[in-house]
Amino acid sequence: MAEQQSNTVDELSTGVEANPDEVDLRRSLRESKPTRKLLQYTEERSKHKERVFSILYDTFKSSLLDIRSRIKRDCTEDELYEFQEVLEVQYRKLVSAYDDLRTHASIINLSVYQSTQG
Repeated sequence: MAEQQSNTVDELSTGVEANPDEVDLRRSLRESKPTRKLLQYTEERSKHKERVFSILYDTFKSSLLDIRSRIKRDCTEDELYEFQEVLEVQYRKLVSAYDDLRTHASIINLSVYQSTQG
């Protein structure tokens, strides 16, 4: 009964009777080629993400070195906790920027590869 209902829903949404053995999705055979403007836009976004990552990395590195020098002196437990919080927040921002950069770089590499193949 549930299978009949799901087939009916598929038939209504696609207008074609659903075949349970057919699992391939319909895809276009047309090759995707990015335009010059899209490539320029992705390059600008890539440069921006690299710049953001670089700034966050430099900030994290300088904070880490500063906190390292402060820890060498006597510190209270509250100060140590504050140092830890600062580093954790900056580390999370750095990892997030790195993930964005990596994701964007993989998209760029794919689009450049596709544009050179055609």
